[in-house]
Amino acid sequence: KSVLGALFFAISLWIYVSLSTEYVINTEVPLIIKLPNDRAIEVPPPETISIDVKGTGWHLFNFLFIGSSANCLINLEKSSIKDSIFEISRTDLLKGMQHLVNVQAIDAIVEDNKLRLVTGKAGNYKIPINPKVRILPKEGFIIVGNIKFTPDSLIISGNEKIATAFKEWNTEERIIKDIYLPISTKVPLSTQFSNIVKLSNKEVEISADIQQEASITFFDIPLNIIEGKLPNNSRLEPDFISVTITGGINDIANLTDDKIKVQIHIDKILKDST
Repeated sequence: KSVLGALFFAISLWIYVSLSTEYVINTEVPLIIKLPNDRAIEVPPPETISIDVKGTGWHLFNFLFIGSSANCLINLEKSSIKDSIFEISRTDLLKGMQHLVNVQAIDAIVEDNKLRLVTGKAGNYKIPINPKVRILPKEGFIIVGNIKFTPDSLIISGNEKIATAFKEWNTEERIIKDIYLPISTKVPLSTQFSNIVKLSNKEVEISADIQQEASITFFDIPLNIIEGKLPNNSRLEPDFISVTITGGINDIANLTDDKIKVQIHIDKILKDST
């Protein structure tokens, strides 16, 4: 027991001394760039940058494994950017480091000690939303009417060369199964390319009327000719028909035979070779 106790104490002491020593590690942090309202990204910059961080073993352990909100923010909102290429120095990247707790960023690893940001004139453009959503009712139920999407369009803001290339914007792909009641749900818009353009909204509301499927048959509905009349010595046979209608049970329940009309255009008859 004394040997095991001594071994445990030695290991604990070694860990404590090791974690109390300062180290330098390399890690990746998110890169956030804010531009003036009249400029927009033309070539997407890297999503992260590589930095060297110095701190004690304890603090580095917390930074890497416990969770960190560290990022590099380059705020150019009040800058006047005239040229298409704007250079961000290594020093600017280090100054832009945020939320470093008990550790220090000592270097940013970028080519030629600078990050080149390609921007262009910004604009706003309205495009339709393309819903990538399928609603599959439960067996015996159907979708009544059209699926509604609100809103059906959005405004994208970004570099005019890039933004004008988008003709529509997709939602995330969703399959909604076994629905037997009217549904209304929100579906996020796709986040692809959201790092180079801004969207006026992040989601759409999708609604559909789901009803139990039913059918009804109406008998002896008269067949009417429109836009003319039959030639002499001609007749329709039969001139009364049965009509079976299938749809949502709520709509079917409100149908009466006086709401059913059966018509055929005279041209359909005259041009028919049979």
